[in-house]
Parts: sequence; structure tokens; C-alpha cells
Amino acid sequence: MGLIADMKRDHECIHDYHSMEIIDTWCRAGGSLDELHDTLAFWPKCEAVARQRAGVNVLWFHYAEAAEELIVEAKAALRARRLEELARTWWPEGVARAAGEGAALSEPDSLH
Repeated sequence: MGLIADMKRDHECIHDYHSMEIIDTWCRAGGSLDELHDTLAFWPKCEAVARQRAGVNVLWFHYAEAAEELIVEAKAALRARRLEELARTWWPEGVARAAGEGAALSEPDSLH
């Protein structure tokens, strides 16, 4: 393997590890994957925040920073039993619409 291939593989491993860490944190807090994906549309929200901050050139660490901040907010809403309220705050136009529009961007692999 060449250096670029090694760097790409390392990037994918780091990104996958970070995504799993976020999911683990959420589940350990008592949240379900349905709540994370369907109620909150968490990954599209991370993408939206990262794009808002970084502009066109979103790199994995922009996405990771957004995910780490948003998971703290989501866990607080989970503890307070206010996930639906948080979802309305994050997605005033509705989660289903927001998640549908961001579906192509919702997978972590879509980032640089």
C-alpha cells in the first residue's frame, strides 16, 4: 500500500471509531438507536452543523466536533425526557423532511 492509501484507511478507521463512540455514549445514557436516528436525525444534524461552521470543505474533525457537542445536548434532553422538544428545536421544519433532505449526507462516509 502507498502512503495515500494508508492515510485514507487510517482516516476511515478513526471516523468509524468516533461514530461508534458516539453511539456507545448514547446507548449507555439509556437512549435507543431509533431515538438517535429517527427522532433526532442526529447524523444529518451533525452534518448540517459541520457544514455551517466549515463551509464547503468539511473534514472529519469538523463532523466529530459537531457530534461531540450535539451528543451532550441530546443526552441532556434524554435525561429530561425532552427528546421530541429537542427534535423540534433542531428541525423546525420537521425531522422527516430534514432527514430526507440530508440522507445523502447522513452517512459519515460522505465526508472528506
